[in-house]
Formats: sequence, C-alpha cells, structure tokens
Amino acid sequence: MARTLIAGAENSPLYYELESALLAAGGEVVESVEEASAILSIHGDRFGRRVLSVDTAGRASEYEISLNIDYSLSTPEGEPLAQRDTVTLLRDYRFDPDNVLASVSQEAALQGEMRRYAVRQILRRLQSLSRAAPPAGEPAPEE
Repeated sequence: MARTLIAGAENSPLYYELESALLAAGGEVVESVEEASAILSIHGDRFGRRVLSVDTAGRASEYEISLNIDYSLSTPEGEPLAQRDTVTLLRDYRFDPDNVLASVSQEAALQGEMRRYAVRQILRRLQSLSRAAPPAGEPAPEE
C-alpha cells in the first residue's frame, strides 16, 4: 500500500480520514490506477440511527448510531489483496429534546469519532494481512 488509490469515497469525510491516516503511516495517496500499487475500494459507508429509549412524554431520550463501511483491497490489475470486509461500529448517546442543538452537535462529534476509529480499524486489518503474507517470491507456508 505504498502508493494507494482510494476509490468510491471521493470528496467525502471518509476519503479525507483515509488519506490522512495513509499519509501518517508513511504511504502515498495517488490519483490514478497507473500510479497505484494498491486500490482501496470503498463499496459503501452508512450511518444509521435508532431510538433506544423514550421519556415519559414519549419523546426519544437516547439514540444509538451505527456506522458500516464496506471495503476491499486489490492490485491495479484487479487481483484481490484483501477480500471484501465490513467495519461496523455502534455508539449510543442521550438526546435532550429541550436542547436539540447540543444533541445534534453531540451526534455529529460522535460520527466524526466513529469515522476516525473505523479508518484505524481498516488500516490495522490490512496491516495484519500484509504481515501474514509471505515475502514476495516465497511460497505460502503449508498447514
């Protein structure tokens, strides 16, 4: 992943988090397949929200938010380096119906935190795959 093309998340907060994390890890993010040594494909990233509890007036008082990111890693020729996988995160928070702006701000902050954590989790998973792979030119160990 020395020279990685990020596909499927262009101009999104997830793209910028991935780019930042790859650069911090010593990699390079490239703009074209011709320059890439690997392609990190984002097949989808979705936030969801559901009510966890309600108050005595029937108003939501607690929510759970979820983040699902589907991704895979391949060579520029299309050979899979990492099969399609999903990172799923869940967080819950209290919602104050009398202070909606603060609650909305809290949810946005949680979403940003979840996105950053998911990116770290994706990169750790991919890093563990590269450590498990045999060096170039060597056969895989037999089990």
